[in-house]
Amino acid sequence: MLEAKGLSPKETILHSAQIGWTSSCDSETAKKYINDYFEPIYRNNEVWRMNIYDEQEEMGMITTVLNVITIAISIIAAISLIVGGVGVMNIMLVSILERTREIGVRKALGALNGDIRSQFVVEAVIICLTGGTIGVLIGVLNGVLLSKVAALLLNNMAAEYAEYITLSVQPSIPAIIISLAFSMLTGLIFGYYPAKRAGNMNPIDALRYE
Repeated sequence: MLEAKGLSPKETILHSAQIGWTSSCDSETAKKYINDYFEPIYRNNEVWRMNIYDEQEEMGMITTVLNVITIAISIIAAISLIVGGVGVMNIMLVSILERTREIGVRKALGALNGDIRSQFVVEAVIICLTGGTIGVLIGVLNGVLLSKVAALLLNNMAAEYAEYITLSVQPSIPAIIISLAFSMLTGLIFGYYPAKRAGNMNPIDALRYE
């Protein structure tokens, strides 16, 4: 193409060229052919240098980085769930200690161990579900605020590209459901021990508790 226009490599105003090939073509072979074609032209050129960028490789690097970030966030979320679960367990243990006489009265009136256990497990699940709901609402709000800030920065710092880029926040319903499910599961797991302890209380000792 350069020879047809009578331009030397130093005179051309070509900054980049986008070359595509069919999916059946091997990318490494295609890059070799491209390099073999252009390398002699730019070999001794002091002004221009030729570099081949494969978008698939760049997307692979981006995907790898996103996967690492996802794993890191997942680990942080798991630690947060454990810490939160331990906090809920401590709260339930304190609550059971303060309501010892109430447990004794209920058992004296005929409540079974399973009834007491179910009561405190449900309370722990509700506490965690409430916390999970608040967390989801805060997350959605933060996403909206970040998108507004990003759009503002884009309009101020790269106004020429603003009309081509659209920023929007679309909360993932499955992610929200999974988050709430994990919150309930945390309450179920960490609330079971205090609930079991409450259910196994001796009603006479519970009624005598001051």
